[in-house]
Amino acid sequence: MEIILSQENTVVMLKINSVETNVYFFKINVKSRLVILLWTHLQQCQNYDNLLDCVTSENEGCKQRPQSCEVYVGQIDYYSIVQEDCIWYNNKCVQRECQYAPDYYGQVDCRQYGNFIGKLIGGCQDSPDNFNQILEEQFCEFNYSKEKCNWLDGKCTLFECIKLKLPTYKNHQICQKFSPLCTFHLEVLGCVDNICENITEIEYCSVDSKGTICAINQEFIDKKCKTAPISYDSNQKCEQWLPYCTVNLQRLQNSNITVRCVDKQNKCEVALKEQCYSTISGINCKWDSINQKCIYKVCIDADPNLYLTNEDCNSFDVLQGACIIKSSGFGCEQWPNNCEELISEFQCKLNLQDETKCFWTGSLCKTLECSDASKINYTNNIECNIWLDY
Repeated sequence: MEIILSQENTVVMLKINSVETNVYFFKINVKSRLVILLWTHLQQCQNYDNLLDCVTSENEGCKQRPQSCEVYVGQIDYYSIVQEDCIWYNNKCVQRECQYAPDYYGQVDCRQYGNFIGKLIGGCQDSPDNFNQILEEQFCEFNYSKEKCNWLDGKCTLFECIKLKLPTYKNHQICQKFSPLCTFHLEVLGCVDNICENITEIEYCSVDSKGTICAINQEFIDKKCKTAPISYDSNQKCEQWLPYCTVNLQRLQNSNITVRCVDKQNKCEVALKEQCYSTISGINCKWDSINQKCIYKVCIDADPNLYLTNEDCNSFDVLQGACIIKSSGFGCEQWPNNCEELISEFQCKLNLQDETKCFWTGSLCKTLECSDASKINYTNNIECNIWLDY
């Protein structure tokens, strides 16, 4: 190869195999000229024959592209084909390997450098085939086959949203924090793939992880216990959503996880402790801490600080009968079936729940009779009929 510079330093005469070619420069420095010169030499070899893949030869001229990186003679030549994955190291061309990476390279650098992962002491190492060969969490991203992995329970495993379970992964935000590819689904007790059909909260029903636009269906529109926000984790919150809802519980690892809402139970005895407040029909329940079960409340369980009128006590629903204000004027008790059990004048005037009328004699309560009418005020048949309201 013969190089001739013109006096103006703007034209180079390149002679390859007796073929002269002009290479033009436009006010560029010497280093740039050499790069362009080398590249032009490679282009000449590439253009020599469309059926051949020629590169620069160490003996000047051209040669068939080598099968290994070590046979390249110029840095420009190996750049021309990325698939061979060659690098320029110590003034020679070598196959890209982790040993050639600088010691200061970290995980991000190693991922960019090639199919490698970082090392604790710096530099790179080959990405292993098996996830369990990755022993540090910071390097647990991909294996050699570029399969995504994640650090779970102290080890590196194949990435799958379905592996992320309650109680740690209990809502969409937490699943998303782990990976945008995941969302929360109660039926699987944790995370699932973030695709439209798996999204169960209306505020996240927009675009899934694949870019698919999601449509809001009737399931989101209908207000039900199971469509309450995932963040509803108590009986109080669920009752605020709908009065017949209570908190949903999932039993995991000998503990109950509260997440979202479900319909209340029909009976107190089948409710769990966190649900033990009332049945779906409104009957009050309480937790029996001795026998560790949910039981029905009775009238005397009504809070005397809250139940101060007979109307209050009437609203306290129990399984059998009804409640009446206590003779003390606060708190409730079972409404008796006969007047004689009403021990105060105030209670006696309330009569019985079945509308049987009672009469206060001045010291006790009894069933109202005709003979109890005042002989002074009731003097004829019409007045006596009014006495009993018949």
